[in-house]
Amino acid sequence: FLPLVDRTVCVQPENLASAMSVSTAAVLKEGLPQWPHGSTARVVPPVDLRLAFLVQLSYEDKLPLVRRVYNKLYSPLDFFLYMVDAAKLNPDRVKETLGLSMSELPNVHVEASPHADYFYWPRVQVLLKGLSTLMEYPWDFVVHLSESDYPVHSVSWIRTSLAQQRDSNFIHVMPRCVWRKAQQQDSASWWSFFDDTPRDGAAEYDRFVEEDADEVLVVNNEEWFWWKSEQAVASCGSRFEPKEITNVKFPTEQLDSAGFALGHSSEWVIVTRELAEYSLSPGLEHFKRLVGMHGAADEIFWATLVLNIPNFTQRISRQGWYIQWGSGNGHSPMTVDMTHWPRIDADRDGFIFIRKVDELGSADLLHTLDVLIQDEQVGEGS
Repeated sequence: FLPLVDRTVCVQPENLASAMSVSTAAVLKEGLPQWPHGSTARVVPPVDLRLAFLVQLSYEDKLPLVRRVYNKLYSPLDFFLYMVDAAKLNPDRVKETLGLSMSELPNVHVEASPHADYFYWPRVQVLLKGLSTLMEYPWDFVVHLSESDYPVHSVSWIRTSLAQQRDSNFIHVMPRCVWRKAQQQDSASWWSFFDDTPRDGAAEYDRFVEEDADEVLVVNNEEWFWWKSEQAVASCGSRFEPKEITNVKFPTEQLDSAGFALGHSSEWVIVTRELAEYSLSPGLEHFKRLVGMHGAADEIFWATLVLNIPNFTQRISRQGWYIQWGSGNGHSPMTVDMTHWPRIDADRDGFIFIRKVDELGSADLLHTLDVLIQDEQVGEGS
């Protein structure tokens, strides 16, 4: 594979402060490019909907689970791209696991990629490179999966559900700040971002710099681990390991006060083709470089993007992943098992995938889901 270098986001440690200043000023002055699409059809026939699955892999011991999920999701209608961290895992082992050693399938591809640690910008670069590859194929949604994700429903159920929400993106957006009436600021909630109308995040955040005696800007997610980490990060793809620079701070409060909306989400998302195309479009250079200098670039990229797109006409759905976080300020999810089943079962249609799971610790839960998925398949065939 070619070295992973995006000159736009290639920032040497000695240039970090100046790059931060330039990109911050550019983003605040110019904003993001206008959303280029009108309204998207809300409902399309499920038979016409095509999915793309972009799966990032690193560990050989996860391959049995990867094959198990592949068996659940595979359809000749859809497209699969497995991006393999070649520093940790041989892509040929992935091909062997998926049964592609002797004969390949035109809609399943395994691609070596450079090593990219969690959180830092090079990880986003790997994702964007995968999206660029997938643009060669016709699909409506791309599903970004890890090797520790598992479906909650059959692929036909997923297809039907997404076909009813063709204009929606499945991103667990948690804005850092929200507007609230002064007397209601204690009840500020990121859930207010989710509803059944298109969201023009940029227009909403324009209000942040307007005078309104009845409303106040409430910092809503200040306890998130990565909002507390102020050090900026220098990175340059695979040329060197990302470096936190202690004497350069990410301008969180400056962006807040200027009305540029920051947010975070899981990196595991389902986005429309239109939003994927937008993420690859020219005009985002300073935005990408700015996000790339944050210590959790992979977890602020999608949320901050959709919060700031002018005239964004698509929706953000509440459906998505069931993820259980541990107590304290840990920023890695717990392994999901049968103790979590009552919560999943109570709102199963609200979840499309769960993470993280493993074949041993989650064995009973995975068996329960397998039975239910099989029942859905039988029902679909009747």
